[in-house]
Amino acid sequence: MCELYWRLVEQGVEVLGGLTGWARAFGCDVGINCDCDVVVAESDAEKLPPTPCLWTIDKPGFSHKRVWLGGLPHVSLEDLPRVKSPYTKALLECIRDVLRRRATGGRPQQGI
Repeated sequence: MCELYWRLVEQGVEVLGGLTGWARAFGCDVGINCDCDVVVAESDAEKLPPTPCLWTIDKPGFSHKRVWLGGLPHVSLEDLPRVKSPYTKALLECIRDVLRRRATGGRPQQGI
């Protein structure tokens, strides 16, 4: 599973899965080079050694709105725009595009 996530949980850090789970769930290829990434509060990140695939969010308390993806709690879609990562904008655009395609493809057509 996600060793980084579990290591941070054991250290008592508020942590959730990050963008990778969302990218997999929506079939988005946004160039994330992580099998597993995590989100922590900026104040916690300052106390941790620099780690690849660890993104920050501005304030603690974000884990209360978690979403379960692939067996791990992830940052909510509502909080996703607050994640400081080089992939956030591309992922949000991809999710939006996927949802738009699904919405237009699922509408009943007149006369059918």
